Amino acid sequence: MKLNKHIALVVPGFPKDESDSTCLPAVQHFVRGMSKKIERITVFALHYPYSDESYTWNGVTVLPMKGNNSFWKRKFTLYKTLKTAFSHVYGEHPVDGIHSFWLNEATAFGAKLAEEYGLPILATAHGKDVLKENKFLKELKGKDIRFFCLSEFQLSYLKKAGLEDVEVTPWGIEPSIVDEEKEIDLITAGNLIPLKNMDYFVRLCKALHAENANFKALIVGDGPLRKQLENSVEQALMSSAVKFAGMIDHERTIRLIGRSKVLVHASNFEGFGMTMIEALSVGTKVLATPVGVALNNRNVTHLTLNIAKDLALLKELLAQKPSAPVMYSIDTTVDRYLEIYEGF
Repeated sequence: MKLNKHIALVVPGFPKDESDSTCLPAVQHFVRGMSKKIERITVFALHYPYSDESYTWNGVTVLPMKGNNSFWKRKFTLYKTLKTAFSHVYGEHPVDGIHSFWLNEATAFGAKLAEEYGLPILATAHGKDVLKENKFLKELKGKDIRFFCLSEFQLSYLKKAGLEDVEVTPWGIEPSIVDEEKEIDLITAGNLIPLKNMDYFVRLCKALHAENANFKALIVGDGPLRKQLENSVEQALMSSAVKFAGMIDHERTIRLIGRSKVLVHASNFEGFGMTMIEALSVGTKVLATPVGVALNNRNVTHLTLNIAKDLALLKELLAQKPSAPVMYSIDTTVDRYLEIYEGF
């Protein structure tokens, strides 16, 4: 039996349809899981999709606000648009509580609505919104908001930013069945931007290539640094060993991770790092910087960002048998928030 509540989710963006698997997969897991256990969810998507037409996603009503990541619309009209849409929804089906994602305007706007309608609100941090440079943190301090973050790593940054009363609730994922031979030696996946430190992955491949030119590596993702990374691979004469898959759908990405022996995740910062728990769930070993979920995680081997030391770690992992799957279930995440929704 579903919980008889109506929860409004305020998010910067949301998948435009059910095939848009690369758009915020963590949020997709959560909303799908929650929709099975709660009577009504309405998603207010501030910036994406670039539309103002409401639609249904896996049985959940989504209302795009058409912010389109525009500074001027954000500053002058976006809250007005959200307020009008919220008023209409509330008039048809009274809302019991608000849950916002990212400590940015989604939470700032959500807090205004909560105050106006006398509703409880909780907010979940996600990525770099936990850094003290986030101008919204100062605005949100002292408001009647129950704050959550995804990892102890994130929590440490929120404390530095002066936000003390924050609870940690990790993300989870839906089960993936991948039972294929691990024919790819190492893989990395993410946006090809400086933050993700993909250049270090290429350097590590170069060091491995010097000892074993027959290894197989794959880079999944796209972004402004792709051409630079492709040039680095060519110059190192590794084109036959290191391949670029580009941007592919989420399901195919999981299958490729499942066919890989080691996921290398060299990101400089992660609020959580979904790719890492996805790898662990399909028995792929993880070699990662101690960011997000990797911090204090006994299932993750930490990169040192010293090529010689990390090459030794990588070779040791490659020589081991595949790991048993480790599951971080979305049901655990959903049930934790459901306990709070019950009190609304």
